[in-house]
Amino acid sequence: MALARLIVSAVRNVRHADVALAPGLNVLVGANGSGKSSVLEAIHLLSQGRSFRSGNVRGLISYGEKSLSVAGQLRSSASPGFTQIDISVVGAERRRRVDGRVCEKQAELAALLPVVLLQPSSQILLESSPELRRQYMDWGAFQTWGATFLSCWRRYGKCLEQRNSLLRGGGSAGLLATWEKELERYGEALARLRGEYVELLGPWFADAVSRLAADLGGVDFSYDAGWPPGVALSEILGRSRDKDRRLGYTSVGPHRGDFRISVDGHPVKQVLSRGQLKLVVAALKVSQARMARFRGDGGEVCLLVDDLSAELDTINRRRLLGYLQESDLQALVTGTGWDQFEGIGFGADAAMFHVEHGVVASAKHGINP
Repeated sequence: MALARLIVSAVRNVRHADVALAPGLNVLVGANGSGKSSVLEAIHLLSQGRSFRSGNVRGLISYGEKSLSVAGQLRSSASPGFTQIDISVVGAERRRRVDGRVCEKQAELAALLPVVLLQPSSQILLESSPELRRQYMDWGAFQTWGATFLSCWRRYGKCLEQRNSLLRGGGSAGLLATWEKELERYGEALARLRGEYVELLGPWFADAVSRLAADLGGVDFSYDAGWPPGVALSEILGRSRDKDRRLGYTSVGPHRGDFRISVDGHPVKQVLSRGQLKLVVAALKVSQARMARFRGDGGEVCLLVDDLSAELDTINRRRLLGYLQESDLQALVTGTGWDQFEGIGFGADAAMFHVEHGVVASAKHGINP
């Protein structure tokens, strides 16, 4: 489902906005602090239940207000009419609804409105610890397998918590063995789903790299399950039990999983410049959005690109925007000036907006194609 209409109330400096979005490229232009990033933040909150800029959701509420709300009308290409989803934040409490029905789980909204975020700090996906890369894989696997993946991911987390508690508390070997059996069951399944996701994503990623960063050379995309290949998880858990007792936590398993990208056999963060890393991350994000869109149920993905000029130079901005248009993705892209979008053809499936002092208005601008 594509996001056809967005209604925002009291999100940072956006006191109220009611925006009709195009199914393709949506450009929001405004000065720094005008509220354009807050519009993207509102969409992210609607989908994920949290901000991408702050861990404190209450901090999103406009000054002087006690609550915020975000609603979205989703249009399906397969059926007439709209599905409406909304979220409100009152204090620390989040309230969610789907077509007026109270919704307890954020995962339901995330499945209806999948979002992929590309922002100026996105290169940390490849520069930082594996946790962010596991989140990347888990988002994609959830969009691919839905509740099957989510149930497996949650059960593995519970089993891991129990084993770690027993390791720290000196649990008996018998009790440890019982939880390790469950940990193995869900851990093997979790690792398999992640591995299959990376394998499925590979061709989409290769295509994106060829379009956005063709001069990089041979780029390889591989998966690390979190323990040595060719060894059963149960075996490696048994081998590491004494060490894990000393450490007080489980040292092997899918919670240590990762994916790796290399260029001509070398890790990207060792051989690529910061600008090149941004291109590879852009390829990862766009390929993930494209694959999720075509995952088999006709679902749409909303790609959020915050501060385009901070991400890419002029040539690479044009490459990315052109690729997005060819990919038929719905994207919301922010920029500080119309000149950042010169050379981009805007068709009937695109829309332009000017944002100033938290007010979002449709814009007509003579951008040279």
